[in-house]
Amino acid sequence: MFTKILIANRGEIACRVIKTARRMGIKTVAVYSEADQDALHVELADEAVCIGPAASKESYLRGDKIIAACKETGAEAVHPGYGFLSENEAFSRTLEENGIKFIGPKHYSVAAMGDKIASKKLALNARVNIIPGYNDPIDTPEQAVEIARGIGYPVMIRPPPAAAARPARRLQRPGMSRRLFLLQERGEERLWRRPRVHGEVRRGTAPHRNPGARRRPRQLRLPA
Repeated sequence: MFTKILIANRGEIACRVIKTARRMGIKTVAVYSEADQDALHVELADEAVCIGPAASKESYLRGDKIIAACKETGAEAVHPGYGFLSENEAFSRTLEENGIKFIGPKHYSVAAMGDKIASKKLALNARVNIIPGYNDPIDTPEQAVEIARGIGYPVMIRPPPAAAARPARRLQRPGMSRRLFLLQERGEERLWRRPRVHGEVRRGTAPHRNPGARRRPRQLRLPA
């Protein structure tokens, strides 16, 4: 059992982890950006460490700052919550190398499941049913259009990192493909410093979102 953990997240998920840890008698450390200094998770935790400016890429996505906060406070483990670094294999591995436990899968499991392309291929090899789609990186908008035409519109494009924190973009017709592809690619470059877009076909919106729908839209994800 840990005596102190750091929650590498914010908002609702951080609050839930803090409350559960308190019931278990575990002390908690919150991290926060300058914009979140008055957030509830900061108030609830036993300790709190500022890890940078408001932009996530300069705070919540900075694994080095989170590890430094662990060492500063004596936190024995990191709970990543969801999103941000929760499915970042390099972060998980670096924690282990620094003697800090990652509350989640081992780094090799994170590597296998933290990328939508790799995880779909792993599932295919294990004969697990998956959503049909294009399971390799897509390099250009023109390639995206060609693939989408073969599938049929509408399709969706998404980033490959499972914790990318980027929205899916719906393509209704070929003319939209280039603009939305580039928007998605640029968003990934800003967030992760690498422009990748992933394409996956999915038949439909969830039933609770559109219970009367007869034909659900297909979804495509595109990597760059």
